[in-house]
Amino acid sequence: MKYFIDTEFAEEPCRIELISLAIVAEDGREFYAESSDFKDEIANDWVKKNVLPKLWHRQTDKSKYNVWIRDGGVGGLMKKQEIGGAVRRFIACDKPEFWGWFADYDWVVFCWLFGAMVDLPKGWPMYCRDIKQWADQLGGIPLPDQTSDEHHALLDARWNKKAFEYLQKGKELTCPECGAYAYIESHSPASDHPECSTDRLQCEVCDWHSDEWPSAGGDLE
Repeated sequence: MKYFIDTEFAEEPCRIELISLAIVAEDGREFYAESSDFKDEIANDWVKKNVLPKLWHRQTDKSKYNVWIRDGGVGGLMKKQEIGGAVRRFIACDKPEFWGWFADYDWVVFCWLFGAMVDLPKGWPMYCRDIKQWADQLGGIPLPDQTSDEHHALLDARWNKKAFEYLQKGKELTCPECGAYAYIESHSPASDHPECSTDRLQCEVCDWHSDEWPSAGGDLE
């Protein structure tokens, strides 16, 4: 099963500290945890402004922010070691396939919950697939904007799942003429006709193209 992850973290040279972690499973289950081991001193001004104020455990009315509770309240404020154990239980005996968005740092801080790379649970991959890289490989498909608040791990992980599903729809499109993959080709309008901007399907083999693919003008929450 696919698992869409996102973390919030603070960094300095040779150090990445986990702030929060979210996982949204392909079947809709959700996990969200914040690290009680995190200390504000490592956070830079950007993290203090854009991440820390959104943390669940810092809210006056915590019940208002229990947005991940759909599986008996999976997650909460925990020590990093406890988060690792909770993630094991969340994924259980499944063979996971992890996906993230610009996921390099997310993956490192995620793996450190279990120790070294070789300490990952048996059967888990030692890599995370990246939605951004996949979008580039598909011809730079433009993704709809995220309308929910950014820099909150759970909201970002939910968007990752929706972005993957958007790309999956594009991946399944084929050319009706030759059966090859039809990718998204963006056409920029002339500066005096911005209303003519369009994205179209273009076969990677023959000259067939179509304007039937919708522009990424919608939003993903």
